[in-house]
Amino acid sequence: MITDFKIFEKMNIEPEVGDWVLLKTKPFDDNIINIIKNNPGKVVSHIGNEYRVFYKDLKKFIEFETIPVYRGEFIYCSKNKENVELQIATKKYNL
Repeated sequence: MITDFKIFEKMNIEPEVGDWVLLKTKPFDDNIINIIKNNPGKVVSHIGNEYRVFYKDLKKFIEFETIPVYRGEFIYCSKNKENVELQIATKKYNL
C-alpha cells in the first residue's frame, strides 16, 4: 500500500513569495499572538534573510499589515491556504 501525505511535503523548506505560512509566535501583544497562531499568513516579499508576512487582521492592533520574519521562524508553509488551515486545526486540537 502506498500512502502519500502531500500536506507534509514542504516542511522545512524556505517559503517563496505567495506561499501561505504558519509561524512560531514572537513576544508580541496577546492579540497579535492570537492572530499569528490562529490564521495563515501570506509571504508578500523576501529580501535577503527577511520575509514580510501579511495577516488580514493585524492592522487592528498595529499600524502595519505585515510583520518581519526571518529564516527559522516558519513552522509550516504551503502554496495552498487550506493546507495551512488544516495544520493550524491539527495543532489546535492536538491531532
